Amino acid sequence: MKINPNAQLKIQLGSDGNPKIYACGTQMEQAALCTALVAGICMDSKDPAETIINIMTAAADLMDRMEETHQ
Repeated sequence: MKINPNAQLKIQLGSDGNPKIYACGTQMEQAALCTALVAGICMDSKDPAETIINIMTAAADLMDRMEETHQ
């Protein structure tokens, strides 16, 4: 997949503890950037498999919390 060099993501935690996400690029480009970030984090850890499981578990928990605040 070719990614536009202008595609980017900026993520910060807001005062409520939820992420504030600023995205530039298509949804596919954003997904590719997220994938690259997760892969980089996992590869730098002692146990990449455990790290990716922990990241995905935390992401699912965060999605649940964010859904509750948007209802």
